[in-house]
Amino acid sequence: MKLDVVRLGIALGIVWGAGCLFLGWAAAAFGWGAPIVELAGTFYIGFAPTLAGGLIGGLWGFADGLIGGLLIAWIYNVIPLRT
Repeated sequence: MKLDVVRLGIALGIVWGAGCLFLGWAAAAFGWGAPIVELAGTFYIGFAPTLAGGLIGGLWGFADGLIGGLLIAWIYNVIPLRT
């Protein structure tokens, strides 16, 4: 069985992007996870515990999840299966 590379990439992009978005907003509203957002902001440029920073983090998260999902599915499909 082969994985659909694009669909897995999009699915992981949506999940990771939404997680980053809500983490940024939770840090802005309640301070929850603010140190994690600040650390992630060192490699996700613009990601900060603010409303706009959460949106930027969501976009970075989507791109990161998309690329990661594409690679995972592609590697899975390349590995030969033994039966």
